[in-house]
Amino acid sequence: MAGKKKSEIQELSEFIRDHMATKEDIRDLKTELRGDIVRLGEQVTSIESEIRGMKRAQLEFRVADLEEKVFGKSRG
Repeated sequence: MAGKKKSEIQELSEFIRDHMATKEDIRDLKTELRGDIVRLGEQVTSIESEIRGMKRAQLEFRVADLEEKVFGKSRG
């Protein structure tokens, strides 16, 4: 019984050793995630710029519509 228990502990220990992340694995993952976060930030900035442009275009159309209603034609 004691020999069987030792064998199970050895197997578990070997499994953990074989599947545990190393310092290098964690360092590489950290570097990769930093790059992903930077790219994500760039995408968000780009989307924000596009939205600002769309809002400005919508505002210009709304002003033109109001001018047409008030003055009969757009002044633009």
